[in-house]
Amino acid sequence: MTIGRIGAAAIAVALLGLFSPLPAGEIPDNYKLIYEQNFDRPEALNDFVFANPDNWSVTRHDGNGALTLTGESGYIPPFTSPLNIALLVWRRTGDFFL
Repeated sequence: MTIGRIGAAAIAVALLGLFSPLPAGEIPDNYKLIYEQNFDRPEALNDFVFANPDNWSVTRHDGNGALTLTGESGYIPPFTSPLNIALLVWRRTGDFFL
């Protein structure tokens, strides 16, 4: 089964920060970092397209910047899908590890 680019991006953003298989800042030798965001500034939102931009904000938690969902989107998908979507759309990628 293949997940479309939009679905994969939505899942990736939904999982952002939940899993860390490597120590922070450590990238395997055969990989390269293609995107990094610490959400230290509100302008970080410009990297994303949202189903409902009014429900997302940049906040601080334990001294770190974070992308925060603040409400329901009202989006009603035609198929099973995340309802609150924040897509990183500045660049197309192939397979990647988050």
